[in-house]
Amino acid sequence: MRAILFDRGETLVHFGETNYDAGQNVILSSVRPLNALDRATFDRFEDEFFEKIDFYRHQANLECNLLHYYELLSRYFGVQFDKSHEELCRQYHLAAEDISPLPGAQKVLAELKSAGFLLGLVTNTSLPQSVVKAEFDRLSLYDYFDTVVCSSEIVFRKPDAAMFEVALRSLKVSPTEALFIGDDYHADIVGAKQIGMKAVWLNPKRNPTPGEVQPDYDIAGLEEILEFVEITRKV
Repeated sequence: MRAILFDRGETLVHFGETNYDAGQNVILSSVRPLNALDRATFDRFEDEFFEKIDFYRHQANLECNLLHYYELLSRYFGVQFDKSHEELCRQYHLAAEDISPLPGAQKVLAELKSAGFLLGLVTNTSLPQSVVKAEFDRLSLYDYFDTVVCSSEIVFRKPDAAMFEVALRSLKVSPTEALFIGDDYHADIVGAKQIGMKAVWLNPKRNPTPGEVQPDYDIAGLEEILEFVEITRKV
């Protein structure tokens, strides 16, 4: 095994409660001319937009890049922002999201990296890759990764094979040389196994496997990965 790929949310980092008001304040305070967009109108627009986007995410497995959302917001209401759409997205994310590393995340990444593994991050997210980078930089996790693949850049979402294939090609490894670790059975385990990767299901609640596809290993905590990887290397 040469490469180990990780999911992001609830695998390496935990997402607390989203503070939508704080995020909206970032947007509304950036509108020019100031006060050209009121909160009630913005609320309706945002609710309708993300209701439609969620349909495509779950029914068609397609992703929206939030940079397009800010472009649409600007054009629909005929307003400008006092910062780039990318910076607006970064500041919204920083203000609204409560994100912290899961216990053992940095230790696991550091030990795998020092052992010589190539590491990849493969995440379903509407955030542009630059914002994911900023998030992981802030948590001191980004520098461990040799490649980062975001569905916002690929269009398709896991479990689509394209998400995994892009990461593997970037690392120049075959599916049989790679292991995927994630908490979402359908997106992470089924997705990885369908292209021939080994898959580790991070399953802290010890739920039964919900489908026919079996993970190669089922773990309750992130640090168990180190034991599993050591066993795998000896096989």
